[in-house]
Amino acid sequence: MSDIKDRIQSLLRNHQGLMAGSDWRVRLEELSRQREAGEFEIDKVVPGELRGEGDDHFYHTQQDFPLDYLQGDIHLGSALEAIPEHIALAACDPDLDGFDPSTAVFVDTETTGLSGGTGTMAFLVGVGYFTGDCFRLEQCFMRDFDEEEPMLRYLDGLFARAEAVVTYNGKSFDLPLLRTRFISNRIPFRLDSAVHFDLLHASRRFWKQRLRDCSLGNVERVVLGVQRLGDVNSAEIPEIWFDYLRTRDARKLERVFYHHKHDILSLAALTGWLSRWCISARNDSRTWLARRTRCSKRKQARRCVTNAWNLQVTPVDACKTGRGYGRTGNSCSRSSRAACRPGLNS
Repeated sequence: MSDIKDRIQSLLRNHQGLMAGSDWRVRLEELSRQREAGEFEIDKVVPGELRGEGDDHFYHTQQDFPLDYLQGDIHLGSALEAIPEHIALAACDPDLDGFDPSTAVFVDTETTGLSGGTGTMAFLVGVGYFTGDCFRLEQCFMRDFDEEEPMLRYLDGLFARAEAVVTYNGKSFDLPLLRTRFISNRIPFRLDSAVHFDLLHASRRFWKQRLRDCSLGNVERVVLGVQRLGDVNSAEIPEIWFDYLRTRDARKLERVFYHHKHDILSLAALTGWLSRWCISARNDSRTWLARRTRCSKRKQARRCVTNAWNLQVTPVDACKTGRGYGRTGNSCSRSSRAACRPGLNS
């Protein structure tokens, strides 16, 4: 019997990752001691500081990125070169005709669930914006439920500067959720007065016929050339935060902050990319239309797309132009919308 016990102990010693039950118990006790001592708290894992007044605080991180910082193949400063008319056309929203990226905020949230409603909270809210010669990213994090109000009051100050907001699926999820949380805490929601550029809708116009998945992660990988290392699956993020509340072990949250940071950087890069491609796609869309239109109606069809690109009509009306031309008019209408999808033939 003793020989068998010695052989088992020898195997445990010689194979990495295996340990006896008593050793495992000692390790768990040490891990519990470290957690209680705060050795794995958020400030030990993610560099930042406490923000707030009095006893009301939340955790805050800030990073500045130079304008020539590459997010994949696109530098962040390209967003400042975005032409408002291109943004309005990509979004099919004439309200974005005056879009100014220098006064916009790029917003993304990480939440306790995807269902929305009053029971869902945003425990990590990121705001990116251009200031001076850099792109500044601020991440506001709730270490517990009672830190929501000071975090939202700080965000209220950031949102006060915004004339436009850029999100990815923010019209359906992020902004309605934030509005609910602000109202619940009796804080005015200033982004209601800002024009909203939702990149998800623009991305679907560009790539829905090429990409089965138009999620931000897939679009940034295929279009921007972003390769994330050490990322976390977004479906796991709510559970990671709840684990942190129970254990005060923030080591897994480092990957959540990394995931969240790249989401916001990609918003800025994708904004610049869309405008850049609208310029090169202008002639491509005319050629695309000419190949698909009867010879007798080509001039009329070309005029529809030209009007759309020159914005002699609003982007929404441009998508309806040409309905009086029968079958060819339908082609005009589709082709005006195709001007928003230069990637179809690339």
